[in-house]
Amino acid sequence: MTAPLDGIKVLDLTRYQSGPACTVLLADLGADVIKVEGPGRGDPGRNVFPVPGEDINPYFLAMNRGKRGITVDYHSARGREVLHRLGGHCDVVAENFRPGAAEALGLGYEDFKRHNPKIVYASISAFGERGPMARQAGFDIHGQAVGGLMSTTGGEGGAFPVGAAIGDQMAGLTMVTGILSALLVRERQGIGQRVAVSLYSAQLALQTWEIGYHAMSGGTPAKAGHSHPIIHAAGVIWGSYPTSDGHIALGVLGETQWVNLLRVIGMPEEANKGSGMMRDASHLEDKIRERLSKQSTAHWLKTLQAEDIHVGRVNSYADILEDPQAWENDYLVRVRHPNGRSYNLVGCPIQYSQTPPDIGNAAPELGEHTGEVLGEFGYDEKEVEALRKAGVI
Repeated sequence: MTAPLDGIKVLDLTRYQSGPACTVLLADLGADVIKVEGPGRGDPGRNVFPVPGEDINPYFLAMNRGKRGITVDYHSARGREVLHRLGGHCDVVAENFRPGAAEALGLGYEDFKRHNPKIVYASISAFGERGPMARQAGFDIHGQAVGGLMSTTGGEGGAFPVGAAIGDQMAGLTMVTGILSALLVRERQGIGQRVAVSLYSAQLALQTWEIGYHAMSGGTPAKAGHSHPIIHAAGVIWGSYPTSDGHIALGVLGETQWVNLLRVIGMPEEANKGSGMMRDASHLEDKIRERLSKQSTAHWLKTLQAEDIHVGRVNSYADILEDPQAWENDYLVRVRHPNGRSYNLVGCPIQYSQTPPDIGNAAPELGEHTGEVLGEFGYDEKEVEALRKAGVI
């Protein structure tokens, strides 16, 4: 069986994380993703956040597994000619340069459209295509900040980012949706187009009802603390709670769960005070937390799940790597690297009954597939060698 995007070719000009997070999922789904890097230097993501004593960078590996890698000097006229030639036979071009940089390099949508009118050209920016911030660059942290997420995360007295690059990842996943829908439009209507997503837009998409709530209420968001800024303010049991050896996450909505929770933690006398889907349990919060802290995480998982109360363990990364649930669903995979070693990585989050994802190999070495890819696009050995001697590839 083939993967869902088998036959789709992607010219990947992205770097760091937001763009590669998009194209790595396309590779998982079977697209032939051709990762373009500059000769000798490569994607800056190759060199950030190394693990001491390791020659393989986990950041680059996670964002670029399953792709083929080529080197092209896109700052040179001959390098641009190579990329235009490749783009003329690809379905998608993806980039996340600072807004305006691709056009200045001669690698913008119009440049590729001249060679391939049906190209789907995907751009990820920090803050959007228009407006006073359109030309500003930004990383994940800036998307979280401007997008409002930092204003509600954590406790009072500060602005706290989420403990993962949720801005980059959400922008990448959102762009996958944009690309797939644009490919469907091309299939049905025969037209290509430019698709744009920003860190800012993706962060707002994460918070649709929260932002709408505050637009309607006119209030200022509370800090989330261990919970959710709006749900916690309503007094609902919702968030992380300490146990004797860790933490659990509770989400108690509905009469049955409310009654069962109070009964199993030894507070049945409170169960019949009031009713309704959204219980105000703020006056009981301290007592509930105190009761839960007396027993282990394993005890509460078993006890609460038996009563159909929605509960989950707060996992560390170490816990996740040992979790059979993650491995049995292929949320975690083991990938072989050209250096002969295997590495544990996060797999594809999407599952298909008939066309399973193709995780492929580890991230390519710098320029590993340059000759192979150019040969497939019509370059003969003499042309490839001439480009190498000229430093173009």
